[in-house]
Amino acid sequence: MNMEQYLKLQATNDNYSDELSVLPLGSVKKPLDTQVVGQARINGHKQQHIDELVADMELRPQIVPITVERDGEEFIAIDGNHRIEALLALTRMYPESAKFKKVKAYVTSFKSDAERLKYQSRANAGHMPALTNSAADIASQIRNLQSVKDPDVPMPPEVFEQQGKYKKDLKVYIEREYRPLVHVKNAAIKDLCSKLKNDKLRNITKPDLDEMFASWNNLGWDGKDDNKEGVDGWKVYTAAKAGGKFPSKSIMCYTLKSKSSAQPGSVNNAVVIWDNNTQTKDGKRIDDYRRSVVESMNELNASHLLKRGKKLVDKIFIAPQKLSKHCLEEGFFEVDVDRKNKFITKTIPRDGWSHMSLKEEK
Repeated sequence: MNMEQYLKLQATNDNYSDELSVLPLGSVKKPLDTQVVGQARINGHKQQHIDELVADMELRPQIVPITVERDGEEFIAIDGNHRIEALLALTRMYPESAKFKKVKAYVTSFKSDAERLKYQSRANAGHMPALTNSAADIASQIRNLQSVKDPDVPMPPEVFEQQGKYKKDLKVYIEREYRPLVHVKNAAIKDLCSKLKNDKLRNITKPDLDEMFASWNNLGWDGKDDNKEGVDGWKVYTAAKAGGKFPSKSIMCYTLKSKSSAQPGSVNNAVVIWDNNTQTKDGKRIDDYRRSVVESMNELNASHLLKRGKKLVDKIFIAPQKLSKHCLEEGFFEVDVDRKNKFITKTIPRDGWSHMSLKEEK
């Protein structure tokens, strides 16, 4: 229970005082199943908040009651675990004082796990000093409510195309139930959408990409690290969405350093393009991204700082990420170059490239 809930209880329930009790601190137990009852925050107790409460409750008595459910002769704490921890700390500081060995509590019961979870999430703000829900807390609480099929909570879509509506529904629900700051709301929505399965595009992690390219390439690169030199002086770098596309600063730095520190013509640089976050994207988005990165490599190679005929990126490969049966991508696609040694974006396949290798075999 937070201050707002406490004041509302006083204003709307004439018998609220009958539901309040002063309980021996030892009779209140912290729950074992923290994902269903008890501490609703994903990281459990926060020591800084406990310290703040200790300082506050040392000077003045507990104002807002904790919330408990009766369990035989004992009580289970549904809300207020930080206040319990603060009182326990105060009993250790003042072992002779009786006032810290009791806790003001609101005794109630809940009809379902969903009702209990929503109560906890609403209570996680407003008590003094306040500790509001983080984005991770909000995402965790919503997943818990989804797991118990609460009808008020937006459920993850079964079809990827519906993820846009899911995000809008989450926005409305989070704003209504949590009233968080904008950046907290957006981070929570991103967290909840991160687990959605994209049946159109493969999400590849950096280690997986390294392993895939190491087993496929003929440059002698074994995939241990970026800048690992293969046979014939080839060095391999990866360009992901997070690196930027105009072009990636890391690509600029690595390719320039590798050629500047070596004898002319002794080092060649290859770049592997992949999108490290395909969530919410479709085939067109990844096509546009691929072309934009290739164009950025052309811009890099065309820098007036380079001597005529020199370039920093010698080869570009595109990782297979499309999953549609009508758009098969097997292995890595090597981007063609024209007579002026410029990478050609028009020849990057939009409908897969496994069929191209089959035609070549025939």
